[in-house]
Amino acid sequence: TGWGRTQGGASTLPTDLQYQRLSIVAAPDCNARYGTVQEVTARMVCTEHKTASVCGGDSGGPLVVDGKLVGIVSWTMGDCRPDTTAYPSGYADVANQLTWLNDRIK
Repeated sequence: TGWGRTQGGASTLPTDLQYQRLSIVAAPDCNARYGTVQEVTARMVCTEHKTASVCGGDSGGPLVVDGKLVGIVSWTMGDCRPDTTAYPSGYADVANQLTWLNDRIK
């Protein structure tokens, strides 16, 4: 979900909260698609969709599964590309960072 751009290069923002249903891509599959361009580690989650993508300005936005925050938008290979099946979008894996997060909150 988010209020970021919906088209690459667009300067206007949506007036309604945006959301999209995405598919999680397993880390080995995500790594295979990126090759040497981007290393996907256990600290990351990848998603894909045939008609939607992360856009510029989305960084820091949530990836929610069943009402729980599982990722935070981190990177993408293309700004608002319509198909992310070749190069999935990357998120920080919240579960992997829980110890670090809890140490900072205390």
